[in-house]
Amino acid sequence: MYLVNHLLDSFIPPDQRDERPSTIVLRPNGCLSGVSCETFQEALESALEWTTDTVVVDMLWVESVPAEGISSLMAGLERATALGKTLSLRSLDVDTHATLEAWLAEV
Repeated sequence: MYLVNHLLDSFIPPDQRDERPSTIVLRPNGCLSGVSCETFQEALESALEWTTDTVVVDMLWVESVPAEGISSLMAGLERATALGKTLSLRSLDVDTHATLEAWLAEV
């Protein structure tokens, strides 16, 4: 939550901070595990709450997505659905994409 709020405070002019953005882009990097996974999940949840429409997660700079990272992405997809918002995952590696597709097919 701090990450998203800090970024929003840094980039949104003071007179526009009461307006909620329609789209927020998150760009995690490194390995999506451990503390970075927790931080990412908090940022994702905050972004989903804050945006009026869409959160885009650009995974281009993510080196690996172990099981806990996959779980965070799945939780984000579920939360977006519950809120009636869109979560768009971009630049996923082949394995992560296949795992998420298989999970979505079961839901």
